[in-house]
Amino acid sequence: MSENYEQIRLRFPSKLFFVDISQEAIQKMLEHFMVLNDEVFWISLAIREGLINAVKHGNKFDDTKYVELRVGLRGNTLRIEIMDEGKGFEIKDIPNPLDEENLLKPSGRGIFYIRSFMDHVAFSRIDSSGMRVIMEKNVSFED
Repeated sequence: MSENYEQIRLRFPSKLFFVDISQEAIQKMLEHFMVLNDEVFWISLAIREGLINAVKHGNKFDDTKYVELRVGLRGNTLRIEIMDEGKGFEIKDIPNPLDEENLLKPSGRGIFYIRSFMDHVAFSRIDSSGMRVIMEKNVSFED
């Protein structure tokens, strides 16, 4: 992220407890900058899904591995980065939750939700270990 962003960085061990704290912190940041409440809700859900994926699927709940969250706002562009220390994955290997055989499965919709809530989403490997998801959203502000 560029230094021109208003930004917050959080780093925590892979425990779901920290997902709630992180989500609340970012929600407060967005409220402080007066992002529309409806957008804050959907952005918060996207962040939550990304963090849960990093803790659960990326780091496999291994609390010796960390998740890092960076959220920056410049103008009306919100940029979110979530990084884990897991083995990574290929996005093409993630099943489509809308396929008939996946409709009744109790999980597997996190990436679908993230893509639905955000304007731009990209996944990449981090050097030798870990994954990074970058999400961007053009936000609107209260008058």
